[in-house]
Amino acid sequence: MKRKALVIGCGKIGAQYDLENDDIQTHAKALFESEYFNLSFYDTKSDLSSLIATRYKGNCLSELKSIPPGIFDLVSICSPTAQHKEQLEFFLRLNTPVIICEKPISYSVTDLDEIEQYASNSHARVLVNYIRSFQPAFISFKKSFSEYLNSMTLQEVVVKYTGGFLNNASHAFDLLEFLLDERLALTKITHSSSVPDRFTNDPTRSFSAEWNNFRIHLIGLTGIEYPIFTIELYYLDHGILITNSGDTIKLVRYKENNSIPIFQADGCIKNYMRPVVQRAIECFYPGTSTNFSNSLRLNRNMLDIIDGATVKSS
Repeated sequence: MKRKALVIGCGKIGAQYDLENDDIQTHAKALFESEYFNLSFYDTKSDLSSLIATRYKGNCLSELKSIPPGIFDLVSICSPTAQHKEQLEFFLRLNTPVIICEKPISYSVTDLDEIEQYASNSHARVLVNYIRSFQPAFISFKKSFSEYLNSMTLQEVVVKYTGGFLNNASHAFDLLEFLLDERLALTKITHSSSVPDRFTNDPTRSFSAEWNNFRIHLIGLTGIEYPIFTIELYYLDHGILITNSGDTIKLVRYKENNSIPIFQADGCIKNYMRPVVQRAIECFYPGTSTNFSNSLRLNRNMLDIIDGATVKSS
């Protein structure tokens, strides 16, 4: 017997990214493709939720407030960030078994504290959708090349991204924490720019800082429409390059003026929502870990960085 799942928000990551292609880039298609769920949809635009429900043979909800406990086994929260707190708390109170929440969880430390309090009294298990750390390619790379990742000779990390510090730079910090087994702990931060381009309440920020024994340079690119996401880790004699939004991982050794390829993987984030949904399915069973506590902490740390910034928005 299939379980019941609800997708809240039928926009880009909810249902739109892969509506016209064969990839699996949204909650809606990944949940449907799993064949594990009967689906329902809610969006403030009723015509949009109706369209997606028709596409995925699901039902439409006209509101959320009247949902009683025990109706849904899984809820995907794909709504704008400003709505996350209310929706998370609602389904935490209902003890919905599994909740997938888009990142960031919130723009407010107060909200995070209240969400954490609700979660402490709920039986729900929450996954925050930092997609890359769920991907088998990154999990395998970390396992196979730990001696390169954890080398004490890491000198510099360069991150380039577009579209909001909390919305998209958080992906880089989450992935770096995962790969390096190091919690975000920045000191000596020198802020250089803060531009409210794609999200008016989440500027695209740039700064340099120290993270334990290496320097990190965060470069937020603005004024361009296409997505940029790269992470470059430079060690004394080798480098790890994550490019194409995380789709390509390269490990190279540097010798004199040459770079010698050691490893390359492509297609690392193809069908990226499939592993996320698979992890959510595993959360129905005991022993499966979630990233909720770490995601709350990372969200707080990044808000602390914002609070300490002295650069004015331009």
